[in-house]
Amino acid sequence: MTEQKGRLDTLPFDVLYQIVLSLDDQDYNNLSWVNKNLNVQLRNEYLAKKIIDRYVLHTKEGKQAVRGKITYRQALSHSHCIKEAFATGQPYLATILGHGTDFLYNAGVLCYLRSDTEIRVLNVHESGETEQVINLERVMARITRDPTTPRLETTLLYYNEGGLSILVKNIMTRTKYMVLLDVQPNVKTGRLRFWSSVHANERTWARHNRTFLWWGAYHEYYHDEDYNQWAIGCAHLETGRPITCDPMPLPYFYSAGEVGQNICFEMHGNDLFVVSNLVELQAKKLQRTSCYSWTCLSPAHLLGQSKICRYYAWRRHHEEGPINDTWTDLSLETDEATGRMLIIEGRSEWRNGGSVQCRTYYQHALPFPEEICSSDGNKGKGKGKETGASALSEEAFSNTEPRIRLPRHCHSEYDVIDDMSQRRDFILARTKHHSYNLSSSSFVDLVNDLETVPNSMHPRDCLRLRIASRKRKRPVDEDGEEGRPGMLYCRETDEESGVPIQFSDERFVSRGVQLWPPTSAPAELKRLLCPNGDTRDVRACADERSIIYSINDSTVDPRCNQPKQLKRLVLLSFDPHIRFPNMKPLQLHTNQQPSTPASPSSFSSSFSSTSSSTTTTSTSTDYSSQMTGPWLSNLYPERQPSKSLRQEPAMHMYIRDGFRFPR
Repeated sequence: MTEQKGRLDTLPFDVLYQIVLSLDDQDYNNLSWVNKNLNVQLRNEYLAKKIIDRYVLHTKEGKQAVRGKITYRQALSHSHCIKEAFATGQPYLATILGHGTDFLYNAGVLCYLRSDTEIRVLNVHESGETEQVINLERVMARITRDPTTPRLETTLLYYNEGGLSILVKNIMTRTKYMVLLDVQPNVKTGRLRFWSSVHANERTWARHNRTFLWWGAYHEYYHDEDYNQWAIGCAHLETGRPITCDPMPLPYFYSAGEVGQNICFEMHGNDLFVVSNLVELQAKKLQRTSCYSWTCLSPAHLLGQSKICRYYAWRRHHEEGPINDTWTDLSLETDEATGRMLIIEGRSEWRNGGSVQCRTYYQHALPFPEEICSSDGNKGKGKGKETGASALSEEAFSNTEPRIRLPRHCHSEYDVIDDMSQRRDFILARTKHHSYNLSSSSFVDLVNDLETVPNSMHPRDCLRLRIASRKRKRPVDEDGEEGRPGMLYCRETDEESGVPIQFSDERFVSRGVQLWPPTSAPAELKRLLCPNGDTRDVRACADERSIIYSINDSTVDPRCNQPKQLKRLVLLSFDPHIRFPNMKPLQLHTNQQPSTPASPSSFSSSFSSTSSSTTTTSTSTDYSSQMTGPWLSNLYPERQPSKSLRQEPAMHMYIRDGFRFPR
């Protein structure tokens, strides 16, 4: 009886409820695996809803649970599966989705060019078996009202909420058009939602939802005081017309930089956030401290109804060491818990001027658009906190002291005390893609890990996934690193208010570096990931549950007669719900520990029972029976070029080349 008193599963439910509220979603799932009694108690939907509301409300699974499409317990289990798979570098699926000259991947949808006149759209998150095919010749004929077929050059810009924005250049007239198409299936209204001739270059970008389209470019034409500027345009999609006749020069952001490295643009609702990590020309006097310069634009700003204000957020002190700018990433993402916009920046730094580089990803929260107006009246007052956003004038910023960097907002790839010999690093030339998965706290790299070839002096390229993740430590300082052994880690205190800072008592520990596939993987899998042993031209996009990359593929049928070489599009999925038919099972043997499964619930059992039947015996249509020749040169015998958009079987239904990795 004495032993029973100290067990969690013997506590009254109201006491267990208070304990569970202090756990995050990952700890909640892990606790449910302690024993059967706890598992039964933690299946409670009310408890699961509380965890969803506090930690993953703004994820895809959280939104589905709120809408009633799945239970809260299923949402937690599914989210946990994805995070663990990413953090441990163990995908559920690897397959070829198609071949194209260029692609973009956003919001779970793959859009890729088969040529400059044909775009194919595939819903990856829904394991789509059909694709929407866009005939750009028909679209441009409607725009230009010219029956002749011009030579086109097409650039994919952005996809979101069923809309695809593209930049189309008429080679003969050199006219460029910004075009937004509705590519959802079974649309009854017009698909051409917006088009306009624009001044565009290689730095042109677009962001949109169902209501507004924002776009911009860095131009010499738009200048102020002899400096180039970014020009911003906006259109109301319900009317199909731009808000202003000409794009508006964006003040304060004069430095060019690269989108995704030095400056980024992202929508939150109908507003546009702009963030730059470059010191502006007017702020060169601020030599000791670096900051983020940011603003938030609404359609009212373009109409002149509201003044554009620039804000600063503390970034770093230059005394922390030099930065290797070639590794810098800059993006804006949505916080899974709060829905706020987060600045996510990756920097490779020589800490304190040392000789060793270390990559670190930093987070900084920005206010909601509706909060910015109220903060303008307090601009320049106080120092702000690192956990929020700072709206400071240049004078206030120049005197700003360092903020407290919370451990959860700062993730270094290695600790300073780590043994250098244990690192598994790759130079930038062999790192084909590097990003950060915020959901699983993981560095995500695609690297060229050369492998030896028998009876050859020359190694062969081998594309591998490299994951470096971390997890929360126990709240008890067992080794006495910061105080007496066995005591809880202490919270930092705000110097101005004297109030303990939330989350400042968190500590994290590395989960190591994982490389996938293992060196013992079969040659068939390696050829799928890297078909020619050639990684010279690899481009990748990633979201919270998958990675898609393009790579040269000499196996593409030359009779396709395409003006550009088609590249293989490969999917690595970490979501157990993404299940394409005809995938071959492959059990890989690795030295790492298996990832922790999600809590056993009705979701887990039902998924495991349906997954095997779905992947081994596909009920999908066998499109391969329609083929009469080489698959890539004779894919669509019933093509109807007269339509601007048609629906066809997805290319992966013909290719049928991929693996699933059973747990």
